[in-house]
Amino acid sequence: MTAAGSKNALVADQDTGSRELLRILLEREGYRVMEAADASEAVSATLGVVPELIFIDVELPVYGGYAAVRELRRDQRLEGCVIVAMTANDTDDSAEELRTAGFTDRMAKPVLVRSLNVQLRKFLRGQREM
Repeated sequence: MTAAGSKNALVADQDTGSRELLRILLEREGYRVMEAADASEAVSATLGVVPELIFIDVELPVYGGYAAVRELRRDQRLEGCVIVAMTANDTDDSAEELRTAGFTDRMAKPVLVRSLNVQLRKFLRGQREM
């Protein structure tokens, strides 16, 4: 569980650079960040530590981001967790599919540094809209 005063986040993306960028920005906001390079690692990372915020690439290797999120949503400890889809398919059609799978919100890929801070602040404030 989360220690008093600490916040945990998970960044799951096969791209090392994307994970590193999000890790740096989340750490600046006081988060302890776990990283995963595939869907199996993402699910396993939550077994010991419960994150409040998860960024997950929908195209993760092994069995994909959608399947990983469906599995994560079965864990009652993650009920209030914000799970953000990182996706190159940023259309209204994909928004409904993402919601149905269990994602809270979405963020367009490739991740652009200049817009990432704005998006990150939105997620940290708990604004949840696709």
